[in-house]
Amino acid sequence: MPSDPPPISRLGSGRSYWVRRTSPPPPEAERSSPPKRPAGKRFVEPYRLSDEQRAAIIAPLAALGVGDEESRSLFAAAMEYDLAGCRELASAEPPQPARRPKPKPSADERSLRELAAAAQALAEQLAGLTPAAAERLRLALSETDRFKHGYGDEYLQALRCELQRIAGTTASKGPEQAAPPPPKPEVPEAAQRFVLRAADAYADCFETKPSPQRGSAFLDTLKAIVSATGVRVPTEPRAVAEILAKG
Repeated sequence: MPSDPPPISRLGSGRSYWVRRTSPPPPEAERSSPPKRPAGKRFVEPYRLSDEQRAAIIAPLAALGVGDEESRSLFAAAMEYDLAGCRELASAEPPQPARRPKPKPSADERSLRELAAAAQALAEQLAGLTPAAAERLRLALSETDRFKHGYGDEYLQALRCELQRIAGTTASKGPEQAAPPPPKPEVPEAAQRFVLRAADAYADCFETKPSPQRGSAFLDTLKAIVSATGVRVPTEPRAVAEILAKG
């Protein structure tokens, strides 16, 4: 009786990744004349995970009891093919965050700031008067006072305090215009495809729908892939949920 063909396992949804657990040696005729690859399509060499990278990716799955050793190995193998198709996500420079423009002060705000600067400067000038200059100022104030009040050192000290109080209360207390929120960075199409393929492989290997919630096995595994390989894809729960909703 003919022996049963070796079992096969599928990696990824709709991506035609098939791995034979045992492969019989090719016939002698095939070894002597290997078939040519079709000219229309180039073979994509898979990304080779190191032992350390593979262990880091599988660790959260094993810790949460997702799948068995074989299904976790198949998932890691699927990720090698997916990583090979998005090498630009690991080699390109990360996008620079958009700078938030500074709000422009209103006319009232500018006037108050100028007043604060003038009050502070006058207070410093009063504090720097020599005793002779301070005496001349007090006499001039007395002569121009219609009630002929006297002006001593206490008056100049109180005047300096009031000027400093004006400077402190008007320096930056005016209403400021709210800065517009920075634009939301767009997720590259290649990054979205990678997250969707990782979700497909996760669902096929473990027969479980991937969850983008914080602390879920899929999200923790996606973070482990990013940390182990340096591939730049979003791992925030909201961003991942939006990508999965599109798929």
